[in-house]
Amino acid sequence: METASQFIFRALERNPTVIAEATGKVIKYHLPEFHDVPDERCWLCAGLTRGRGLFTSERITEMFSDVNKALWPESRSLCMGCAGLQAQRPLRLYSILATEEGLRHPARSAWAEILTSPPEPPWTACLAVSGQKHLFFKTTVNRQNRRVAVQMEDLTIEFSPQDLNSLLAAVERLYTVFAKEEILRGTYSSARILQYGVDEWENDEGIVRGYRGGRLIELAVWIARRDEEAREARLSRARERKAARVAALGPPHQPEPIGTGQVGQMSLFWKGEEQ
Repeated sequence: METASQFIFRALERNPTVIAEATGKVIKYHLPEFHDVPDERCWLCAGLTRGRGLFTSERITEMFSDVNKALWPESRSLCMGCAGLQAQRPLRLYSILATEEGLRHPARSAWAEILTSPPEPPWTACLAVSGQKHLFFKTTVNRQNRRVAVQMEDLTIEFSPQDLNSLLAAVERLYTVFAKEEILRGTYSSARILQYGVDEWENDEGIVRGYRGGRLIELAVWIARRDEEAREARLSRARERKAARVAALGPPHQPEPIGTGQVGQMSLFWKGEEQ
């Protein structure tokens, strides 16, 4: 069966010029020339080489930090997929969506829609958080959409798109007021809880709390989008609630004027001075 590396490389062959959708930058990938290799299996992904690829010594240097991830360590050969992708230095900078139509580098804001309503199988996805690592050989190919997997840095996250959709909706509501770190860790500012509305916060935090500590919330928080209109509407309601609370307290207390007794005491004092 075709491995994730081989599938992604086949997608890249279809469109070696890819637009980084977040910036509009055009990336032109250059496909290497391959030669005959002796090993049946690829050192990195364990896929069939079919006799073509590159030697590991041509692509795997001492800087490669994932030697322990090699699935067929006795091999000295890389398949065309692994050899071709390992040669693409810019590939590690961008998130990857590979389908039968080709390869994309989606913006972070696009992933919520992609992962809650996945493309037709087969497809695979790698989410580059740091932009420092090749992820293509760590992910898996999704061949159905009931339960899917994506690679987020070193985390393989398995989920049903429906579960992600429910969690993401609560996370994005919270994100109108709270910082992502607050949502991820569950440590909320009390002032922002009042801005959000205590009852609504208890409801949405109740949903999120059930996922906290798992991998899916890491994904949901990373792909969450902030709706600025919803944020302003929520903050406007918070200002209205605050104004209503202030009005309910009535006018501010006015201090009483200085009494006559105090004046009399002052008069006696001055009389004493005159004597």
